[in-house]
Amino acid sequence: MHKKTILDLLDFITESIGIIRRRFANIEKPDDFYTNDENIDKFDAICMRLQSIGEAIKSINKKRQRLLERHYKDE
Repeated sequence: MHKKTILDLLDFITESIGIIRRRFANIEKPDDFYTNDENIDKFDAICMRLQSIGEAIKSINKKRQRLLERHYKDE
């Protein structure tokens, strides 16, 4: 895997959030994920996106630790 810049990672995170929101569009409650195979696949895909977002954040933190530290200190 090639090394991504912080902007690439932030773009990926933003895109992933949009994808997750679209996949949640027809889900009203947690049990809806288990009503059919298509919704179970949605659940799996959302989980993978969330995991990928976490990895991207971890990668950003490795590249620019102070960037995230400043954000957490302000809250």
